[in-house]
Amino acid sequence: MPYTEANLETAMCLWEAYLDGSLSEEAKAKAEAYRVRMGTPSLRHALMYAIEPCEKAFEAGEQLEAYDWEHCPEFLSAWIIKELN
Repeated sequence: MPYTEANLETAMCLWEAYLDGSLSEEAKAKAEAYRVRMGTPSLRHALMYAIEPCEKAFEAGEQLEAYDWEHCPEFLSAWIIKELN
């Protein structure tokens, strides 16, 4: 799958949200359990599946929040809780 520059920025924002601890406590715990069980590369790869839905969710909203500091961490928290297995 070819990625655009915008997709790559989203990927970096999502990974940053994971690294800097700005996820919800539930999402942090679930992501950490996944990382311990599957490894960091697998977690990074799994988060690639959040890129497109994250962008679509932002485009569908009113976009009153900062993309990198608010939208991505909030979206990723919800996505991890729902989708990461």
